[in-house]
Amino acid sequence: MNHKNISPKNKAVFFVIIFSGFFSLFNFCFAWETVAPGMEYQQFTLSGPVNIFVVRASRANPNLVIDSMMSQGKIRTGLETVRNMANRYEGYVNYSKEQYDVVAAINGDYFSYSTNYPTQGQVISGNFVDRYPDYGGTGIFGWKRDGSVFVDANIVNTGINRQYIKFENEEQYELTDLNVARGTNQLILYTPQFDNHTYTNNAGTELLVKISNMPLLIEQDTTGTITEKHINQGSTWIPFDCVVISGNGTAATPLNNHNVGEVVIVRLRVKSYGDYTGGTEPGRNWEYAYASVGGAGWIVKSGVVPSDDWSNDQGAIIRDPRTATAFNEDYIYFVVVDGRTGISIGMTFTELGNFCLNYLQADHAVTLDGGGSSTMVVNGMVKNHPSDGAERAVSNGLMMALVSPAPISTQFGTGDRVGTFALTNLYLGPGTNYGIVATAPSSQGGGIVEHSFNGVYAKGNYWWKWKFGATEGWSAETSLMSITNVSNNWEKYY
Repeated sequence: MNHKNISPKNKAVFFVIIFSGFFSLFNFCFAWETVAPGMEYQQFTLSGPVNIFVVRASRANPNLVIDSMMSQGKIRTGLETVRNMANRYEGYVNYSKEQYDVVAAINGDYFSYSTNYPTQGQVISGNFVDRYPDYGGTGIFGWKRDGSVFVDANIVNTGINRQYIKFENEEQYELTDLNVARGTNQLILYTPQFDNHTYTNNAGTELLVKISNMPLLIEQDTTGTITEKHINQGSTWIPFDCVVISGNGTAATPLNNHNVGEVVIVRLRVKSYGDYTGGTEPGRNWEYAYASVGGAGWIVKSGVVPSDDWSNDQGAIIRDPRTATAFNEDYIYFVVVDGRTGISIGMTFTELGNFCLNYLQADHAVTLDGGGSSTMVVNGMVKNHPSDGAERAVSNGLMMALVSPAPISTQFGTGDRVGTFALTNLYLGPGTNYGIVATAPSSQGGGIVEHSFNGVYAKGNYWWKWKFGATEGWSAETSLMSITNVSNNWEKYY
């Protein structure tokens, strides 16, 4: 039966019939609460009992952005609660100078407690920062800035002309991996999302490359210029608009032959095989993917709940807390189910799939990490009751945000002489969500450095790139003052 062909007056009866096999719907109020322009929230209670928390966003909203989040703002270190991650990205500015107003957030992929890395890969703000395992076979959620959404199952990173660096002299070298600890004879690409610096040892060569067209979009060639070269000098800082090409052993040798000022091309491509295990889903187009995280698998696939896909999985028989994202032509949904308590027993994969299909009318849905990780945050508040009794720190997540052009200050200009009022942190990018590269003393003089992001408003302040001595970084406008006409002898601080 095609649920989309049922008349509106019979839909309520239809839903009761559908749910009668496992739950009945208690609340038929269908009362969506507006939580932001184009975004609505609702809690549902089913018999069982089961509590379900849903946020939906209109895909037609031109100011909507779906993006992924990283714990501690980095891939390499730590775990963090969904609420803290959402707060971290509030006021964040992306590479298009758009400011984020985070409305809703949920936990993301499964993760390793030994490494804190997500089990699969990740795309954040258009940057491909963590590879998905080749032929992973599980659900991958993706979103693009044109509002298109997709679920994939199997992609491949390696192969001819997939992921490599290319120099001006046409030399081309395949990358071993992205944002992982560098091993023997490996060529690793580090992005600003990895950590503040590369954390490599002295046995290797690293090229710092200033990127001219961030972000590092999948399927697009990204061009940059080598600004620093370090041979056997250890870890390299990673500013927000740069990458580091790091080689060890045989992978370091070709890097030694290239110098500051040369142009480098970074290409990151993937091959999608879709549901290659015999299903009907074709490969997906990853070009211009803006956000992506991994999940456990499809729970709604082209309007069908594919229960056979997990017949041997515990999710087929065990009711647990669940997290999912779903979509149809009109909406994208974040869904969290409470479980493991007397007030909410949770759902199986099939039950959650049926809810997404028959009530939300989702064409596709993918389940993410569940259990104690399942958390929904709306406008800074946790809406559900995580089964651990408190929020669990997790590896990554997904957020719905409204974006707007970030305000720009004209307080300073390139070449202006500035000084510090007090001890002043210099960050790797415009905002406190980036790492601190140095601290300038009080009454330190310096000069504004040319950058297209100068004066951008992020994380509650305007930001400027400036330099004193050999040190460069970003500081808040409130920490700097013009010293052009100051009577103090600031020259001594240059």
